[in-house]
Amino acid sequence: MRLGDLFGGRRWIYLAVVVGLVGFAVVVRPWTTVEERARTAAEGLRDSPVHVAAGARDVVDEQHAREVIGDRAIVVALFEDAPLTEYEGATSPPLELCRDLAELTPTNVVLVYAQGFYGEYRSKICVGPAFPDSPLSEWTAHDFNISLVTAVTDSSRYRVTAGNVTPEIEELVLAFDARSAERYGEILTRSQVGDTMSFRPLALAALGTVLTTVALFLLLRRGGQLLGAKGRRDRALARRRKSVDARLNVLADRVLHPHGPPDAQAAGDYVLILHSFGEATTETQLDQVEHRIEALERTFELSSSAG
Repeated sequence: MRLGDLFGGRRWIYLAVVVGLVGFAVVVRPWTTVEERARTAAEGLRDSPVHVAAGARDVVDEQHAREVIGDRAIVVALFEDAPLTEYEGATSPPLELCRDLAELTPTNVVLVYAQGFYGEYRSKICVGPAFPDSPLSEWTAHDFNISLVTAVTDSSRYRVTAGNVTPEIEELVLAFDARSAERYGEILTRSQVGDTMSFRPLALAALGTVLTTVALFLLLRRGGQLLGAKGRRDRALARRRKSVDARLNVLADRVLHPHGPPDAQAAGDYVLILHSFGEATTETQLDQVEHRIEALERTFELSSSAG
């Protein structure tokens, strides 16, 4: 027997596959394009919270920045000091680059340094799409991001110079710790950055989503079939009980109003049958009750004939 036949036709499987693919597309958004510059940075962030691209300005003490960040949910990327041509037309190319990198490091706060619209080398802070909302307040991840931007801008204003932006990273860490402890009750730590360059994880995720959806559809479909069959059996059993009950009513009249002398044995049998009928909940039990009813009916027929 084929799977489609077992679960009520292939259309259910096709529908489950479509729903699985739609669900995968909505959650993962594989059509979203992330520029190669961000992908390269994400690869560099797999083993370190700080990535410095070739051609980036020498404005950060990398080792100190790594030590300051530790395992916090913060990543920093310094990009080459060149126009971000892939974001031409954007109001803030560094912010768009930050958002692209955040898509690839989704549970982290992201700080990028890149060339701005007017050629200035500037920083932008954003959070990944999977960065959590506060469980202790009404703050969202967006609120958390805005508070970091405000705090870092104010506190690092007089410490950062054109040749050294390391103090900005220090201030980001301080602000992150304070707000993380206040809004989350703990210091949020960094998750492992996944493999952003391989098609295989994406394909496996799609396959897993589709198979899970198909399995769920089949289970629901099969469950519905079983419930439907049970409902039909229950209705058939109820109709049969009604028929048996009618026969018992006829026998009750014969017991109470016999054509001849009262038959104590028949009356006793009737009481036992009535008790068995009250406890009968299956077709087999009703079969046994009906066999006993038929025997009692024959007894009354013989009695009537003898009379």
